[in-house]
Amino acid sequence: MNLTVICWFDRAERFTPNDATVKMLYGMYLVRAGKPREGIPKLESALELSEDNPNILYNLGLAYFDLKNFDKSLDLAHRAYSLGFPLPGLRDKLRRAGKWRDVP
Repeated sequence: MNLTVICWFDRAERFTPNDATVKMLYGMYLVRAGKPREGIPKLESALELSEDNPNILYNLGLAYFDLKNFDKSLDLAHRAYSLGFPLPGLRDKLRRAGKWRDVP
């Protein structure tokens, strides 16, 4: 039996439908596979289950950045960093794009 990554994520979602981590990882996979429009709903679902999860906020911010929705990306970056997210990648991407603004 040769199952695809998508198949495994679909199985994981059915097995644990209220697991924010499964939805986050599935969304991250889709975004990194070049499918941010498919990944964002998974990440949004994860955020509904775990509203103050900086990992979800950060990765959702990266997805919106990929779609050039810089305002949404910036808002999510501010939320993630206010919760102590340690990686500077999203901030750096926003800076390079000329879209980073410090929290007022």
